[in-house]
Amino acid sequence: MRMFPPEAKNGGQVGERQVGASAFSASSDHEPPAPLEMFARLGVLLLVALGFGLAAQLLVAASY
Repeated sequence: MRMFPPEAKNGGQVGERQVGASAFSASSDHEPPAPLEMFARLGVLLLVALGFGLAAQLLVAASY
């Protein structure tokens, strides 16, 4: 296990200002998405998955 000095702080430094670890995760500063927004995200994810499936089908069909 590593031992850090007591004056070591959590997070990184950017210039003169201290940046905490919570600044690096986008979801920590905002409230959870609304149900409508979650369904929209799931719909986009479904469209992307269907697009990959269609591309795979076309690639397999083109190889014959």
